[in-house]
Amino acid sequence: MLENVLHQHGPSAQQAGWCPAADLYETEGEVVIMLEVAGIDPELLEITLEDTLLRVLGRRSDITPRRSCVALHQMEIEYGSFERLLTLPGNLDGDAAEASLENGFLEIRIPKKPPAKGRVVITSS
Repeated sequence: MLENVLHQHGPSAQQAGWCPAADLYETEGEVVIMLEVAGIDPELLEITLEDTLLRVLGRRSDITPRRSCVALHQMEIEYGSFERLLTLPGNLDGDAAEASLENGFLEIRIPKKPPAKGRVVITSS
């Protein structure tokens, strides 16, 4: 129960009807985000990055024909709109980010910016 509360109200909490599962990891050169978005039309996905906040909006249309349904025995697949917010590490190059959708997974890769070179002040004596 506690995991469910943290999932719904934590830093990556959902803001809409449902929330796709996500993995977020960092390599030496980039941050990678994977979201499970099977059945979602790529045209219905919107990805924005502002500072360290990644926002993914989308919608999965209900494809289940229920007009002739007389009894619903199980329903686990969620449909409708979603919004997924993820807080990312800082110092990323959002302008060089790339996204791809394959086999029901949205992969977003954001390169890290090179470390800032320190300013050296030389004084003569």
